[in-house]
Amino acid sequence: MVLVDSPEPSIDVEPGPWLQIGPPRRLRRVTATLPIAAARLPEAGLRIVHLSDLHLRRTVPRGLVRLAEELRRDPPDLLLFTGDFVDDKLTPTRHIATLAAVLDGFRGVARLGSFGIIGNHDGDTIAARLEAMGVMPLHGRYLRVESGQTVVDLLGMPGTFRHEWPEAGSLTRDADVPLVVLNHYPDEVRRLSLLRPDLYLAGHTHGGQIALPTRPLMTHDTLPNAMSSGIHRVGETWLCVSRGVGTTRLPFRVFSPPEWIDLRLVRANEPE
Repeated sequence: MVLVDSPEPSIDVEPGPWLQIGPPRRLRRVTATLPIAAARLPEAGLRIVHLSDLHLRRTVPRGLVRLAEELRRDPPDLLLFTGDFVDDKLTPTRHIATLAAVLDGFRGVARLGSFGIIGNHDGDTIAARLEAMGVMPLHGRYLRVESGQTVVDLLGMPGTFRHEWPEAGSLTRDADVPLVVLNHYPDEVRRLSLLRPDLYLAGHTHGGQIALPTRPLMTHDTLPNAMSSGIHRVGETWLCVSRGVGTTRLPFRVFSPPEWIDLRLVRANEPE
């Protein structure tokens, strides 16, 4: 079993372009090892790839094609999506062919499967088509995934609007099994404090999309600006907020590079 001496994560962030115009040609990689208390982890830990906010339009981003090729060479245990697969809110199926092409590239790359929730740009029409594209829809579902010695619980929060899930007090969990929550909105982590998930994955903010070198200008989220991207400790939970892949409204990013997040959950040392 992998043991970690402190609750501090190990994080490595590739440098990214300060300016990105149009569909990304490459995505920067954020790599993190996160210690958790759940006892039922495989010896090598649990590797999760997190993708968010693809905001697809007519063009398949070259960066996603390259990522799919990389994951086929080095498969993760889980591939998890946290919403906004497409950009067009009014007619989200307008670019369904682009989404189908992108997700087909990721089909079968994760050992335990690919799972996802919708975001505020997607709507139920996208939700209904995800499974046929190789992504098991999780919005509003609690699911246990098991394979050999690996056991993990996944909770998918509805993503079209905030506050759609019942109070956390009505939910229960097995403290020995890793619990990963998928929610499009980072600030909803506050409502799940009683459930104490090990990992909370979110997107939505784009890291500001257009930012200053030291801070985003706007995040559309109520958490502090410093928490609009990256990995943070909230109580007993690791909050992981992705800057996402695509863009909305304006087709460019400034000081907020598109990214994918490569996470490994490992067993933390118990206090003596």
